[in-house]
Amino acid sequence: MIGVSVGDEEDKWRAFTTKNQMVWNQYLDRDHRIQKAFAVRAFPTYILIDHEGIVRFRVSGSGFEHNANLDEAIRKQVKIVAKAAPTD
Repeated sequence: MIGVSVGDEEDKWRAFTTKNQMVWNQYLDRDHRIQKAFAVRAFPTYILIDHEGIVRFRVSGSGFEHNANLDEAIRKQVKIVAKAAPTD
């Protein structure tokens, strides 16, 4: 999982991620390249990209329904990857 934030105020960004205990990898998209590449027009936007680089799920906004759908999409992709993993 990678968190991507847009903007140019690094101090505020670092303080926010620390305060909210966002301990996963974070990236500050100062030049908006990631935002443009994935056509992000609303915040928050969640994009689930599978192990092959294919976008499998996308949702913008927040709320219980969005979170539940994201959780289910993640579970589904984890199962797919687990089934495809070679067994030794």
